[in-house]
Amino acid sequence: MILTLIAISSFNLFADDIEIKDARIKPTLPGMSVTAIFMKITNNTKKDIRLTKVTGEFAPTFELHNMEMSEGKMVMRPVDSILIKSHSTTELKSGGLHVMVFDAPKPIQKTKVYGAKLTFDNKEEIFTPIQVKD
Repeated sequence: MILTLIAISSFNLFADDIEIKDARIKPTLPGMSVTAIFMKITNNTKKDIRLTKVTGEFAPTFELHNMEMSEGKMVMRPVDSILIKSHSTTELKSGGLHVMVFDAPKPIQKTKVYGAKLTFDNKEEIFTPIQVKD
């Protein structure tokens, strides 16, 4: 029993402040250089944080975006940051918050794994692998 409690306590002490799960990117369509990245971001800290920037070697331009209803139509707009509330998970998904990738010089292929660096307003930077999925 005591060893179990110690193991649980140790896990909690060393849990990551920010966790990235299910990071995925859509393959680019033939002749296109634009795609989107989706993921789940969990904030295990006591303070709200914001994703402020995404970069990667596979494209020069990344933008944070949101899809929302405006006058009966779905409209995609850039946003300055994405809020991840304290002790919660924010999902970046199709039809909502997501990361747009522009001007990819090579097609995003299903057989590869890509990487991106996520920068947060608390100055934390996380490099995450991104799987290609339709």
